[in-house]
Amino acid sequence: MTAATSIPRIPFLDMLRGLAVLGILVMNIQAFAQVELAYLSPGIRDSLSAAETLVHAIGYLFVEQKFIALFSMLFGISNWIVASNALAAGRSVRSIHLRRNLGLLVIGLVHAYLIWDGDILVAYAVTALVLTPALNWTIRRQLKTAFVFLSIPLLLSLLDVWLYTPEARAELYQTSIGGIDADIAAHRGTWLEALNWRIESSLDMHLLGLPFYLVWFVGGLMLVGIALFRLGIARAVYRPSFYGLWSLGWLVPGLVLTQAAYLYQSANGFSLGTVALGRDVLAYLGALMMAQAYLGFAVLFYRSGLWPRLVHALERVGRMALTNYVLQSVIATGLFYGHGLGWYERLTLVELVPVTLGIWAVNIALSMVWLNVFQQGPMEWLWRHLTRWSGAPGQR
Repeated sequence: MTAATSIPRIPFLDMLRGLAVLGILVMNIQAFAQVELAYLSPGIRDSLSAAETLVHAIGYLFVEQKFIALFSMLFGISNWIVASNALAAGRSVRSIHLRRNLGLLVIGLVHAYLIWDGDILVAYAVTALVLTPALNWTIRRQLKTAFVFLSIPLLLSLLDVWLYTPEARAELYQTSIGGIDADIAAHRGTWLEALNWRIESSLDMHLLGLPFYLVWFVGGLMLVGIALFRLGIARAVYRPSFYGLWSLGWLVPGLVLTQAAYLYQSANGFSLGTVALGRDVLAYLGALMMAQAYLGFAVLFYRSGLWPRLVHALERVGRMALTNYVLQSVIATGLFYGHGLGWYERLTLVELVPVTLGIWAVNIALSMVWLNVFQQGPMEWLWRHLTRWSGAPGQR
């Protein structure tokens, strides 16, 4: 990689990061509040009301996998910016990249095993370390590798569709359904009682989820993010007409695929046997496309000058994205788990909407107040401290 000058902080990326970290809570709140299988098969315990069906449909069509895709692209961009600035300052790119992501790995492991087993930070850190050589690749090579990475989960899902009928696949999932009562008991129990569940779930994620899905999904999107940033697309430098065509060009096929997935799964009662073809193939492809459309729409919104206070608030949330992500876990586990209020499996999807809005309000309020006093969020400070402690400069 080459960099003649350092890259300053880009407010648009902060806004987009803030939007992404708030957006992922819309789906994560279901994982906090309900048993694991309910995320894949809503109504697995109780049938959904009309209002719940609408809330689920909105999340499925417009949120699920889309905002985590954006978040992953932005993490790739942040790694590129840090590496570029290190090079411009005459520092070791490899050393700073290594130490920065090892610091994130430490934070992610603590988050996953002690707070919430749905953590994504470990996957980000591990994948960034795996992709260290990609910092020196051309844009063309980054995009080609991204295509390969993103194709692997798709091919594995297609293999699943080919090998198993929906009925056989549902039977495989049934072996987990017997654990629903244990799931509820663990999450409504004490923090120590839930710890064993978190450890088992996190180990499963890190030993199986990482190599067979997350590294490929996250890695592909990180590379896409870097390439789009280098091309200028993710820096909001092109004319509005470009972003309008970009957004519509990705939105239409993405929404068609996602709607097809939803109609297929809903027609079959969101049976667990429909997950592979519906969620993991059709909706997966749709989400990848719609994430690109959301990027374009975000540029248009940012450059329109509308709602400057909202833009400013999102920028503040984005500057404290790591803090806000972890804070969401702390608040949600305090609300739903037994060491707190114990609301686990006691709220409907409709009732989770005001809870989500409330956590958003905390994220925004804290970010606005905190950054009026400090230059960075507390978790960002810790991340930088861990990097410096390792011997690397703590520059972003």
